[in-house]
Amino acid sequence: MDAGVVVNAAGPWAGRLASTVGVDLPLEPIPRHVLVTGPFPGAPERRTLVIDAETTFYFHREGAGVLMGMGGAAEVASFDTTPDEAFIAEELLPTAVRIFPPVEEAAVEHSWVGLYEMTPDRHPIIGQAPSVAGFYLANGFSGHGFQHAPVVGKLLAELIVEGAARTVDISRLGLERFERGHLVREGHVV
Repeated sequence: MDAGVVVNAAGPWAGRLASTVGVDLPLEPIPRHVLVTGPFPGAPERRTLVIDAETTFYFHREGAGVLMGMGGAAEVASFDTTPDEAFIAEELLPTAVRIFPPVEEAAVEHSWVGLYEMTPDRHPIIGQAPSVAGFYLANGFSGHGFQHAPVVGKLLAELIVEGAARTVDISRLGLERFERGHLVREGHVV
C-alpha cells in the first residue's frame, strides 16, 4: 500500500519502524519505573509535580497517595518492562524517603515499567526525514510525548500542509543534527 505522507509517531518502536524505509533513527527505549502508593499521613494535598533535578526523582499526588519514579544511574536500552526489584529497593525507595520523608509511611499499591524513547541529546526529532520524501518524524520525547502531543500535532500539520512549521521554530530538532554534531543540550532532563 502506498501513501503520500506517513508520520512515524511509534514511541519507543520508532527506530524499528524507521529502519523499514532505510532511515537510521538514533533512538533507544529506556525502561523507567513508576510506583503508586496507598494513602499515608503527610501525603501532599495538591497534585503539584515535584522533581528533584539532582536525582531525577519525581512525585505527585495520585488518588490518596503519590505516584513516583526516577531514572537509573545505569540506564540500559531495552524493551523489557519487567520491574527491577533491586532498583526499586536499593535506589528508588531510599531516594524517595530521603527527598520526601513522609513517603516512608506509605505502602506501594502497584508499580509498572514504561519505556521512554531517548535520543542521544534527550530532545525530540520533529520534521521530515531527509532521505525519504513524505516520511515525517515525531520521536524521542523522553517521557514527555503526551504533554507535547497537541503542539507537535499542530507542527506536523503545518509541515505537511504548508511546507513549514510556523507555531514554533523547530529548525534545531531535525534528524540531520545528529550527523552534523549539532546536538541540543540541556542540563536537567528527567
